[in-house]
Parts: sequence; C-alpha cells; structure tokens
Amino acid sequence: MVTAVAIVAWAAGLIGGVLAGYPGTYSVSNVSVVFSDIARCRTWPQCTQALEYRIKFGRQVAVNVYLPVAKPTPSPLIVFAYESPDTVALLATMVASSGVVVAAFPVYDLNHPWDFAKDLLFVTGEMQAENVAPSSPFYNSMVPSVSALMGQGSAASAPILTSLTQLTAYRSKVHVSGIIALFPQMSTRLGLLAAAAASTPPALVFGAQNDCVYPTQGNALPVYNALQRSPAACKTYVEIIGASSCNVTDALVSDCHANEIQCGAAGSMPGSLLRPLVGGLITSWVAGILQNNATEWSRFNSVLRAQTGTRLGYVQSCEPLGASQAVPLSVALHE
Repeated sequence: MVTAVAIVAWAAGLIGGVLAGYPGTYSVSNVSVVFSDIARCRTWPQCTQALEYRIKFGRQVAVNVYLPVAKPTPSPLIVFAYESPDTVALLATMVASSGVVVAAFPVYDLNHPWDFAKDLLFVTGEMQAENVAPSSPFYNSMVPSVSALMGQGSAASAPILTSLTQLTAYRSKVHVSGIIALFPQMSTRLGLLAAAAASTPPALVFGAQNDCVYPTQGNALPVYNALQRSPAACKTYVEIIGASSCNVTDALVSDCHANEIQCGAAGSMPGSLLRPLVGGLITSWVAGILQNNATEWSRFNSVLRAQTGTRLGYVQSCEPLGASQAVPLSVALHE
C-alpha cells in the first residue's frame, strides 16, 4: 500500500517552468450544448412529480465542448465533471489544443455524487451518439468508443463511482476507456473505496502536496491504493510538489480558495505552472493508454522517471499493455 510518494523530476517537458508545447498544436473552438436525461428528474424535489413532468423537465446537463480545430483525424474524448462555481476553461483548452475533445460540465448539488457519476456516463453516451449523427457539430470528430471520464474537486470521485452496481444501467450503454481523478476527496459513506476496488479501467490519479483542505494522505492516496489493477492495464498516482488543488481551476477567488485560507494552506505553485503540468501529463496518458500510442506512453513514463527534481512524485502499478505498446515497468515507491 502506498503511503508516501518519492520525488522524481519533471525535467524533460519544462522550459522556464512552463510545459513545452502548450498551447498545443491546434486552436480550440468552444460549443455549448444542453443534454436532457429524461430518465431522471432535474432536482430531487421533482422526483415526486408525475412521470409526464419529469419527461418534460428532465435532468439537464449544460456542457461546454472544447474542440481542436482542423484536426485531420478523429480525437479521443474526455468527459470532465468539475465543481461549481469554479471554472476549468484554461485547463480544458490546454488539453484540447493537443488534439483531445473535452466535454466539460459543472456539478452543483454536492450531496448527490452518484448523480455526478450518472452525468459522466450520460454525457459520454450523448457525445458518442453525436459523433455518428451527420447533423451534429461533433460529427466524426471523435474516435469511436475511446472515452475517458475525468472529475475535479467534489466531482473527482465520480469517474470511480461509475463502477458501482447501482449504475450498471448507465454504464452498460457506453465504453469507458480510462478514468482520471484530479485531486479526489475521500468519502467512505459513498462507497468510494469499494467502487475503486471494483473499477477496472486504467486510472490516473492526481494529488497536491500542499492541499490542506483534502490532504493526499487521507484522500488521493487511499483512493489510488484501493483502485483495482488487474484486469485493469495500469494505475498511476502523481503528486504535484508544492501545489494546491485549487490552482488547477481558473478562478483566483473561489470556494476552494476560501477553504484553503481557513485551513492555512502554505504558498503553492501558481495555476500558470500547475495547469500546463497537469494538462501535459493528461494528454500523454490519454494518447498512450486510450490510443495505444507507444511513443506517447513512453514519453509519459520517461517524464515521470526523470532525474531527481522538485516538480512531482509518482507511483505506478501496471500490467503489460499489449504487444504493440511499450511495456511499462512496475514502480513501487514507499510501500
């Protein structure tokens, strides 16, 4: 079981503290769309209303879709749930500029995280349907059935919760290729650890060393430790040295930052450095894991294993990914 993380350098991709290649190859367009899930009520009080009312006013998910412009080939898809009122346009744009379609939406009602997990699966299914609809602005823009689920803040557990048996009806409609948890928050009452133990897609988990609101020892690391490895291909935990999870969002002042002030967070890596660092790792991981790209997978791992420095620490446990891919070495740090 991992209880701490060794520091290894982020050296290969940094130039003057900023990740090389960001912004990425492509300019990015933004399309707003609202998907309505008529199988669910919009808010909990409406669950008691008649079926006709629920169908007319089903649960609506407002999504901002970030698209790489003029990309000659289809892109992998990341469906990204983040905690309102924070915004993540900068991170989403960085990832999209490297050739990934990012469908991002906020979550509001923090008391019902299972609904966030359903939202992730529902939006994934809607985006996959849009991909094959000739009238859609997203027609043929995505690689079929290559989708990662990503969550941030209070929604960081949502990709993991999709493995719960209670969500089988939603999960059976889509293919989930991988999950990404940005600075997850532990909650045993939600069955998060049990869900992690049942989760089989490859996983990438981020923690922030200076996070005093949700310290990694009681949040991100237990989640990583609980994640299933086999038959999953790989799980990786990355802890950003000197970082706060709040700074991955756009806002300078938010609920997250207010909580940090109350718990006395130390000075941390600014968002202008944290977002490119996180975004670069996400895009290489997505290309390597989801698209079977041996070059990007090797790049992702070579960055993690670089010379000793001050940017991040990591631990990784992987199975062979197939003959066409570089086979990563298992790394066990501070077991």
